[in-house]
Amino acid sequence: MAQLSKFGVPGGEMPVLMPKLGYRFRVKFLGFAGEVIPALGTLTSQVVSVGRPSLQTETTTIDVYNSKIKLAGKSTWQDINLVVRDDISNTVARVISAQMGRQMDHAGQSSATAGTNYKFGMVIQTLDGGNDTVQVLDTWSLAGCWLTSVNYNEMNYGTSDAVTISMTIAYDNADYHIGDMPESSLPGLLGDLGGGPALRALSAGDTATNPN
Repeated sequence: MAQLSKFGVPGGEMPVLMPKLGYRFRVKFLGFAGEVIPALGTLTSQVVSVGRPSLQTETTTIDVYNSKIKLAGKSTWQDINLVVRDDISNTVARVISAQMGRQMDHAGQSSATAGTNYKFGMVIQTLDGGNDTVQVLDTWSLAGCWLTSVNYNEMNYGTSDAVTISMTIAYDNADYHIGDMPESSLPGLLGDLGGGPALRALSAGDTATNPN
């Protein structure tokens, strides 16, 4: 087995490490549509794919004597895409519709007076592949989330694929954590809304997706 040490990049300290696998992940929602169990646990279990945060920073140029100086300007977190399966119980469609209604009542043509009335939090976790005992490798926490677009996609006689709903999500800030996210920081994802029912909703999602 000595030849196994020769794989990788010459001069490295050790052979190539095991990479994180793109299909071992979990998305949890905090205060999405103001729902509690079982809705948010169902939403977590029906996730197909999710993007990860991306940061774009503007460049500020200052003209000086014989040259220019470039400095970091304002930064913007780029929107992410989330795809979920449309389940036969209509639970996923119901909570998405409720979240859209919180942002804008299209029937009554009225909108929320403040962003804190409809924004939610998200937690995107990379998992180790365990089931009985789940180890969280890393966590992205997204605060101030809201839906910028919702696409219910198409029905098609020529395919056996599951019906999906695609969403684009904007958010105000994202933080990266090694391992799981501290419980004490969960209410912060909702800003002034605090813990309350929304925090209980995330805990309920934990129970639904990980009995341990």
